[in-house]
Amino acid sequence: MPDTPNPAHTLWVELTTRITTQRLHHRSGEEETAAASIYGLFKLGRELMAANPADEEFMDLTLHLLNTTLRPYTARWHGWMTEDRERRDGEGKPALRFKDEWVRCQFRQELRELQPRLVAYALTYEALRDGGKVEDWWFKPSSAQLRELQRRCAPLPKANLGAPLVAGIGDQVRFAHLEDAKRRELWGRINEAERREIWRRRGIDSTAPVVNATALAFSGGGIRSATFCLGITQVLARRGLLKEFDYLSTVSGGGYFGSFLSAYLGSDDEEKKAATAGGAPLSDPARGGKLARHAGPEAGAPGAGRGGATGERIAETFAPGANLREPRPLRHLRNRSRYLVDGDFQGKVIGVGMVLVGVLFNLLILLPVPLVVVLITMGFKSFGWFGDLGWVKKGGAWVPAWDTPVSLVLAGFLVLTGAAALVYPWLKARCDWASREDGKSTVFRRWRIAFLVLLGVSVVLLSSWLAPFGFRLYVAARTAEFWENFTAFGAKIEQLSALLGLSLTALLGVLATKADVGGRLGRLLGKLLILAGPLLYLFVFYGVGYRLMFAEPADQWHWGYVLGTTAVMVLWSWWFVDVNAYSPHGYYRDRLAECYLIRPRKVTDESRDLPAIEVEPVNRLKLSELNKTGVAPYHLINTTVNLPSSEERELRGRNGDFFVFSKDFCGSPMCGYYPTADLEAADPHLNLGTAMAISGAAASSNMGWQTPNSLRLVLTLANVRLGYWLRHPRLGTEKATKMNGPGPLLLFREMFAMQMDEGRHFLNLSDGGHIENLAVYELLRRKCKFIVCVDGGQEPGMECEDLMRLERYAAIDLGIKMHYDIEDLKLHTNGYSRAYGVMVKIDYRPPADEAARRARKPGEAEWGWMLYLKLAMIGYAPGYVMDYKRQHPDFPHESTGDQIYEEGQFEAYRALGEAAAESFFTEELIDGGKPANVEAWFQALVSALLPDNDEVFGKAGKAAGGGT
Repeated sequence: MPDTPNPAHTLWVELTTRITTQRLHHRSGEEETAAASIYGLFKLGRELMAANPADEEFMDLTLHLLNTTLRPYTARWHGWMTEDRERRDGEGKPALRFKDEWVRCQFRQELRELQPRLVAYALTYEALRDGGKVEDWWFKPSSAQLRELQRRCAPLPKANLGAPLVAGIGDQVRFAHLEDAKRRELWGRINEAERREIWRRRGIDSTAPVVNATALAFSGGGIRSATFCLGITQVLARRGLLKEFDYLSTVSGGGYFGSFLSAYLGSDDEEKKAATAGGAPLSDPARGGKLARHAGPEAGAPGAGRGGATGERIAETFAPGANLREPRPLRHLRNRSRYLVDGDFQGKVIGVGMVLVGVLFNLLILLPVPLVVVLITMGFKSFGWFGDLGWVKKGGAWVPAWDTPVSLVLAGFLVLTGAAALVYPWLKARCDWASREDGKSTVFRRWRIAFLVLLGVSVVLLSSWLAPFGFRLYVAARTAEFWENFTAFGAKIEQLSALLGLSLTALLGVLATKADVGGRLGRLLGKLLILAGPLLYLFVFYGVGYRLMFAEPADQWHWGYVLGTTAVMVLWSWWFVDVNAYSPHGYYRDRLAECYLIRPRKVTDESRDLPAIEVEPVNRLKLSELNKTGVAPYHLINTTVNLPSSEERELRGRNGDFFVFSKDFCGSPMCGYYPTADLEAADPHLNLGTAMAISGAAASSNMGWQTPNSLRLVLTLANVRLGYWLRHPRLGTEKATKMNGPGPLLLFREMFAMQMDEGRHFLNLSDGGHIENLAVYELLRRKCKFIVCVDGGQEPGMECEDLMRLERYAAIDLGIKMHYDIEDLKLHTNGYSRAYGVMVKIDYRPPADEAARRARKPGEAEWGWMLYLKLAMIGYAPGYVMDYKRQHPDFPHESTGDQIYEEGQFEAYRALGEAAAESFFTEELIDGGKPANVEAWFQALVSALLPDNDEVFGKAGKAAGGGT
């Protein structure tokens, strides 16, 4: 053995034990350290060549390694790096770091290209050391030989995805109105209905539970989210994975595109054969999938039986045709990106007219209130209850006359109301939620009704008592010297007041939904909004009251006219008004349906005498008739049922509950569930378009926990009411008549958040984002194994607030723990993130303590997995996307209020979604970039995206961190 080390052996050791021939873990590896490892080969190689000048074979091989193979890479990498003044290398000099995320990704890609060649050098140095044969193909490998060299690189550890999960709503979900036995029966019926549909889509005739359910979740965010989701779905379809998903859960803007999928993929009767089309199930060993094989062919698995016509329908929807043109359905979406103002001039006029008529009708419905108070005041005056108008002049000032009848009655009611208020703390303390069985809650409800009656009468009396002084001011405003120079204005004060009140109310209502202001202007606007409703009330009260009681005889109105007008308006509103019909909901629903609810229509291409695909609207598609073809996933449309007056403590300030529409059942745990077909029979307007519009009803007078309490009244007056009043599924599904339909009383409930609880015959529904904006909550209830969540919400700071809120709901309501790290999504100083998404670990049955966690084996853990994708910029994207970013710095988080997209804006969001999805199919994450199925895809992603010391790798030292 020579006294000095064999130089070939030294370089072989260096190549085989450093990052040069070992995979760089996506989360745990550091690019700068890997680059330094490559650069270190130059120093070591030069030293070995200087020490062994006689070893010509070693000299030639090392020169080839350094100058021919490494130098082109290292020269390029040097230009990608800059000095990091905060870090020092071994020589005390500033360390080098990569400039941005784009060059980091490029470095990883080039390192992956370089590593098989370095493996070849390691084999050659080993042969030189041992006197073995050097194979020619090591330096000129074929594709198969190159893959062999890649396999020789040290592999990454493989994550354990946990035990198979049986899908379905579990016992942890509580239904407030049912006993345990009835509750289990109800969720059993829901599970059975969904299980039947999933098996039909998988193409398997089975009664076994569904195992390892897969799901897509599309978040809120208006057309921005819908278009971002489109780009992501195109990639899933192109990769052959879209057919693998069992559930599709959507909310708000994500529901636009989700409803398109349900309508287009599932509405053609000619494609019914897709439900039973053949295909290799995932449980087939030929397709891999450890979890599916474990579950057995009886239990089935995602993707089973999804070939044939299913693949054809998805391809015809998303894949370019032979002429490489965009498919017709996607071109339809692109051409309708201005959906809110689409259509001819007549349609636009009708739409604007409907909104304005809604404002007018709201005012007419509410107008009887001040008119009735005027008539009561006039009655008090006629009977002398006011004395000398209820006020006397003392010392040059008007003061109230306390000895008048109305004053005495008012004082009595105020005393009673005050006494009732003083009793409240004592009564409430004895009537908590645990005391319902002993009747104390009944006492409390009676007290509340009595208190509200006393308060209402007191307000009316107080208004009447203050009326004389108000009328004196009103008369003074018309006749005082102050107005002598403005006689024309003074003579028209009531007309101008009415016009000002109407205009101010409507204008401020619009500003409430559109204005993005802060500071003094925001506070001023908020105060004006609060005053707008009462001001309008006073304008009507004093204007009409003056005409009845104080105007000159020639100008006075007869009280009979006012009484008759009031009676007519009350009868009209109670008999003929449907508050849903006069809200903007219908216009919003129709515009959305024209854009997103279409189905294929086969025609003949006369130029080539071949069948072609066109599209046609399907505006009235019933929920109970969804997915006749079996091609679309099972759709869950998420909304919020607003319950601001509920006494149910389980709401905990949320002011609402999770209300879902689906093919088989609609409802919420708090309000109950009912078969969808029966609910459709009771409400003929309920269909896919209606559910889609409700789910996207962002601008409403009641918005769950986000409700601006001080603005309820003005938002209702201004007809900012995209929400919907739905007949309570638990309290009957008979068709509504004129007298028991969603009438004007519901408008008052919207204004004041009164009698809006789970026990009413009508429920107020609005945007699902008003409680949970990711559409994932219902999937957690169903214990889905693999979830792809697309977050298209507006969040320029990338705080992931909706994800953290979901984590809180899951922990409190379902006992589920979620583990994730959003570091890769946080904005760097250059405004870019490191990645488009992160992997979330869902622990459906978390251990009770740390000892139990360490004792748990990964294969026994009930883990689910969620790929969380977010609107992010990582420094590189298609050129036109980067150019759009340059022109519009707020991209990709432009205001959700912008719902009218031009071509460039639509394409920028679509292409960004495409880039985001493709980033999770790279060679670095997925060997070959072509996973066989969703399970294989998640297997690779979890192995790459979780730190290599996570418990999924069989290491008990780390639980994947908390929620941040």
